[in-house]
Amino acid sequence: MDHENKAARRVRVLGALSAAVATAVCAADTAGVAATLQVASGPHAGKYTYEGTDACIIAASEPATPTGFSVIVMSDRSQLSIDLPNVDNAHVNELQIELVIADVKPNQSRKNTATTTYTIDTRPDASLAQYQRDERGGKGTSGTATAQLSQNGNTARLSFNAQTAEGVKIDGTIDCRKVDREFGR
Repeated sequence: MDHENKAARRVRVLGALSAAVATAVCAADTAGVAATLQVASGPHAGKYTYEGTDACIIAASEPATPTGFSVIVMSDRSQLSIDLPNVDNAHVNELQIELVIADVKPNQSRKNTATTTYTIDTRPDASLAQYQRDERGGKGTSGTATAQLSQNGNTARLSFNAQTAEGVKIDGTIDCRKVDREFGR
């Protein structure tokens, strides 16, 4: 099945990227990102922590578009990505959170391992590029979220309380110890 193939590919990519991230973490300083998530219910309930050396991105994708916030972090069995298309206070609750968790036990092979994806997407269609609307497949928003973003010089913190459409609660904090600011890309 296509879903199973996608899941198997995600796990292989997740494993390879995790190894690369682990190597980079050992070789780099503490600049980057730290994140803590709490999944309150469901089969993957528990605490998830992430450390990375890559910076969070605060950027405008086009010169006339709002400045957005983006971060991707990985651990040995999960990946978290967050997209906040507009960092102003009026739009801070319009974000996409995607948490992919590998269904793997310690000392178990990752080959053909399934994954579970938790998605919260409260971004209105008007804030998305056409390709992002196409990726949604006409499904619109899903779940709920409240978020707070604070910026201080070259650092930022995003805290959120979210719930998937299926009722799984996910709370988290992302501490960006390094922020790359790019405009007009």
